[in-house]
Amino acid sequence: MKLLKLIAILIVLPLALAGYGGWQLQRAHEHGQRDSYAAYLQSVVPDLEKLAAEPGLHFVEMGGQRETVQIALGKINSLLDDLSLLHRIGQVMSALAVAEVALGVLAAAVGLLGLFALARAGRQAMHSRERLLQSFQGVRAWLPWLLVSHMLCMSLAVAAGISFEGLGIWHEGRMSAGEFKGMMLLLAMAAGCVYSMWRMGKHLKLMLAMFEPTPMEVLGERVSEAQAPVLWAWVRELAQRLGAPVPDHILVGLEQGFYVTSSDIDLRPAGTTLQGCTLHVPLNYLGLLDRDEATAVIGHELGHFVGADTEYSRHFMPIYDGIGRSLGLIDLHISESGKLQRVLLRPALMLGELFIERFDHAVSHWSRVRELAADATGAQLTGAPVAASALLRVTLLEPLLFQALLEQVQHTLKHGAAATQDLARELIASVSAQALVVSDEQMAVQQPHPSDTHPSNGERLAALGVPAESTIAQAARPIEAAQALARMDSYFSEPQALRARLTSHYLDHHVREDAEATAHLQELASLVQGEVVLCENAHVRGWVFAALGSGLALLALAFLLGWITSHRGQAMEWVGLVIAFLQPSACWSACRRSTAPGNRRWCWATST
Repeated sequence: MKLLKLIAILIVLPLALAGYGGWQLQRAHEHGQRDSYAAYLQSVVPDLEKLAAEPGLHFVEMGGQRETVQIALGKINSLLDDLSLLHRIGQVMSALAVAEVALGVLAAAVGLLGLFALARAGRQAMHSRERLLQSFQGVRAWLPWLLVSHMLCMSLAVAAGISFEGLGIWHEGRMSAGEFKGMMLLLAMAAGCVYSMWRMGKHLKLMLAMFEPTPMEVLGERVSEAQAPVLWAWVRELAQRLGAPVPDHILVGLEQGFYVTSSDIDLRPAGTTLQGCTLHVPLNYLGLLDRDEATAVIGHELGHFVGADTEYSRHFMPIYDGIGRSLGLIDLHISESGKLQRVLLRPALMLGELFIERFDHAVSHWSRVRELAADATGAQLTGAPVAASALLRVTLLEPLLFQALLEQVQHTLKHGAAATQDLARELIASVSAQALVVSDEQMAVQQPHPSDTHPSNGERLAALGVPAESTIAQAARPIEAAQALARMDSYFSEPQALRARLTSHYLDHHVREDAEATAHLQELASLVQGEVVLCENAHVRGWVFAALGSGLALLALAFLLGWITSHRGQAMEWVGLVIAFLQPSACWSACRRSTAPGNRRWCWATST
């Protein structure tokens, strides 16, 4: 559906403008008839002047009335002045029509080129990770300028078309006040289109930012070697054994899983930006996994910077992830902007989203390849059975930890105070009271990760060569809370202080988010009076579809009558009949849905 909308906006609409410009050009040629009339009047003037020079009072027939030669000559000269001005205006109108045709065709060509290049780049990305990186960087470089070119052509084409219609109001003789106001209004609208292009500087900056990576927001704390001496020594040893670079930063948090990234990090609540290679370690997993299992998981993450995966992990994935985050922020910015800015930037956002979608399939493919290779790298450190156990145990623990965190946040929001000052301890106590049970669905679960698409657990265990049955018992072993807490604390010099800070930061973050969301909803509620009805936001779309559909239905009936009359094409007769009957019903359905309650897109409708 998005592709069809883009085709309509980037190609069909410019061609429609070009077609309208062609019609305007045909109308501009009608001024040639006035030129012929002006030539005729100019040929008459010498005779009238000669007649006026003769003595006596002479009369001529003019417009069905008898006029003296002097009065007729004055009227003709005045009319010739008007026709001369109309001739110059006609030349300008012809130039505007030609410009509208040229700009419309150029905009359609630019849109077609962009969509074709995106499709081609997406196909090339499947050949290799190197081709993926090359095509992605190439499209990222030229796509913003293509969007600017398209917007410029479309705005100028619209300005030319509106200016043509404004100048077309001018006629010979005295113009009425209404005609003059209408002309001025149209010319002001054309000037507004040109002015919007003058202000393109702001929009251009926003569109260029659309294809620049945005830092990844992470809630946690960066730990130094003094704060986590055992953790840093352990990670450094594993990196050396694998031949991988040592991370520049290690972050510890209460949510998300293990991951390594080269994206810029916007660390919250510290408000600092981290650059380079960052390893994120979820605090609770350091206690809930044994040392060998945690070794396999961290080895997997460091494995992304070993061998052929290094270039991909360091250069492509941070940019790809950052652009996805940037599109989300720009979508929010557009939704809060003025109407003109939304109209101008919506096609750019849609094309940016299509840009990401065209690479999604290739990224998913190569992500699966690199995840299986990283699993093998982690297994080199501990053996395949331990790596398989770690993978499955993380899958079993993740929903339990998430639910426990959710309950703590809900308690804090409900009572206005935290139930604990040590979330890590509470989470371990919560999951240790529950049995770990492996289900068929969990074997198909993909690990949560802020950027990559992981293969299913079943695929990963099969690639490791470990039967699931032999792994389940070890992965689902009971949790000893005291032992897990001691193991977690052993990596840090002051674990209690670290746990307290992480707890405070995590709960304060969610309290602040809830307060902001509540304030926003209250602001929206204050704008509504009376009863509020939620309905699908399709009112305008429904009526537009109804108008177009009705036209198609009439066209189908016309062709149907033609085929019946000519007694040709029985199959086409049935096609026409189906279209003729289906279109009105589809139009009625679209209009009916536009005012019926829905659950996809929402609009406010008030009644007092």
